[in-house]
Amino acid sequence: MIARVNATLCTWLGMEAGDLLGLHLTELLTPAGRIYHETHYAPMMQMRGSVREIAVDVVRADGSRLPVLLNAGVVRTPDGEPHSIQVAVFEATRRRAYERDLVRARDQQEVELRAQAEQAATATATVSQIIDAATNTLLVATDADLVVTHFNRGAQELLGHAAEDVVGQSAEGLLDVEEGQRHADELGVSSQPASLVPALVRHGAPRDWTLTTRSGERRTMSLSFTEIREDDLLIGYLCAGEDVSLRLRLEAAQRAALDRELQSVARLEQADRMKDEVVSTISHELRTPIASIQGYGELLADGDLGTLAPAQADAVAKVLRNASRLSVLVEDLLHLDRLGAADEVPLRLEPSDMAALVVQSRASLDQVLRTRDVALRVQVPDVPVLVHGDTRALERVVLNLADNAIKFTPDGGSVTLTVASTPAGCVLTVADSGIGMSEEDRLRVRERFYRSSEAYRRAVPGTGLGLSVVESMVTAHGGTMDIESAHGRGTTVTVVLPEIEANG
Repeated sequence: MIARVNATLCTWLGMEAGDLLGLHLTELLTPAGRIYHETHYAPMMQMRGSVREIAVDVVRADGSRLPVLLNAGVVRTPDGEPHSIQVAVFEATRRRAYERDLVRARDQQEVELRAQAEQAATATATVSQIIDAATNTLLVATDADLVVTHFNRGAQELLGHAAEDVVGQSAEGLLDVEEGQRHADELGVSSQPASLVPALVRHGAPRDWTLTTRSGERRTMSLSFTEIREDDLLIGYLCAGEDVSLRLRLEAAQRAALDRELQSVARLEQADRMKDEVVSTISHELRTPIASIQGYGELLADGDLGTLAPAQADAVAKVLRNASRLSVLVEDLLHLDRLGAADEVPLRLEPSDMAALVVQSRASLDQVLRTRDVALRVQVPDVPVLVHGDTRALERVVLNLADNAIKFTPDGGSVTLTVASTPAGCVLTVADSGIGMSEEDRLRVRERFYRSSEAYRRAVPGTGLGLSVVESMVTAHGGTMDIESAHGRGTTVTVVLPEIEANG
């Protein structure tokens, strides 16, 4: 029974002291508090003689509840006999609210942690699926002690080991000892994995390793090593790589092919030099006998050595004609030889009228056309078209281009020589209605000694030097040469030379 109560408790409960005296403590408690008193509070008092911080609710006069904490102890007489029970009551509204807040915070934290754990599990599963999907890439993860924690599908297919046989084992068993020693020597560290792997991480760049698969096959892998860190704490390593065996074999084959190609080029260049030397030597050696043939032939033709019968005169004319062709060929060869020996063609430059030069060349071309049914047209302006050039060289340009056009134009066709003064310069055009050439031939026809397939098929005489000589002469004059042609539709050669004014 309550024997004494202080004013503070009366105030909390909204009751007078007289109303409380004589009541049993349990009468102030809620029903739940009474049950707690009977099952916990009272037995503990009997066993221990005291209780501390018993959390219960008491009922105020207005029927509301007040959270309190109860501390109680037995008060004994001087003889040690129990006299009364002293109960200290502490108002616990704020503490109870704080505890509720703590509980709510704890529950919320548990919910958030559970959600984070689920997200982490999902992320881990997703990453594992992505890693396993990389079937052409080797991905091996280890912990900080180099124990394998993940062995993806690509690693399984490339090395032939099952993941369950590797995960949980040391990664050292996957690397060949000799390969590890080689890389350690190159990096200047110990071959022990604890030293080698961090050195490979610092190196950064992928390195080629020869690994042995489960079946005993040797494969070359390009491997790179990186650290796995969490909050700046090293938790493991990741090794990523790909099989480069095929690539290395292809590169080796390409290098071998390139070496063979270079050797072939060297042999061709040597053969080309030898050919040029032979041609140059022969050309120089032929000049004297050709000059002798022409000289004695002219003596015979002129009757200085006696009168010739008609058949004899015709034979001598053929000899002179062919000697003249041979002389032109030798001059072409010597010209190209000089061009190859020095990047300059010797020229005697002076103002030359291209219009007059083309007209004068017609007489020589008419001799070529005597046995042909090809119409030759010359279109030039009435005024001079001057260029700064070597007259003999420019005449050879005109004759070579016109002779080529006539040779490749069947009877009944035509060849047109045109000279015009344009803003681009003096333009010489030689167009024919002949057999033309393929695109492949057009691209190569400027090469020395090159003859088109049509020339061989139709047995058109020639050496394959004409256009090469023409281009070298045009280039020496600061000009350009362009060739347009199509098979069966004729050919047009356009030469553009720098023009000078008539009073220049």
